[in-house]
Amino acid sequence: MPNIIPSRSERSIIKSVFKQYPLESILFGLWQLKDELDPIGIAYATTIAIEFSNPGQYDSEIKYLDK
Repeated sequence: MPNIIPSRSERSIIKSVFKQYPLESILFGLWQLKDELDPIGIAYATTIAIEFSNPGQYDSEIKYLDK
């Protein structure tokens, strides 16, 4: 079974990307990719998103993520 937990350098790259987007944009992007990603990867990305992204305003438009 492959290691799905990102390394320290991969985690820092994820953090730097997630800091650019509001939380609801990241969660919506993960939801859109739910069929392409494994559940553990989604859960891990969600915890990083909650920790490092800024909460947005739900009345504003969602900023779509690049894959």
